[in-house]
Amino acid sequence: MIQYQFTRCDLEKDPATNKIVGAAIGLTANSTTDLGPISAYTDARITLEPKDAYTAQELRTICMREALNRDWYNSLERDLETQAHMPIPGPTVII
Repeated sequence: MIQYQFTRCDLEKDPATNKIVGAAIGLTANSTTDLGPISAYTDARITLEPKDAYTAQELRTICMREALNRDWYNSLERDLETQAHMPIPGPTVII
């Protein structure tokens, strides 16, 4: 089972107006394989409508919308599948 969590939401303010004008958002996917836990991460910078403040609910909605529009859930799932099928390095043999 894959668990997704928004692990980054850094707001950017315009220094001239002191309004929030953008954000850096990031999504992490975590899963467990027979060999242990694996994770994948992606992020992006987005432009927001200039506002004095955004509510937590508004930010959650924005993050969800961006993740869906950017196909992050499928992309992170593929990243986890790739990690799960990577070959396991064998022991180093010194001759």
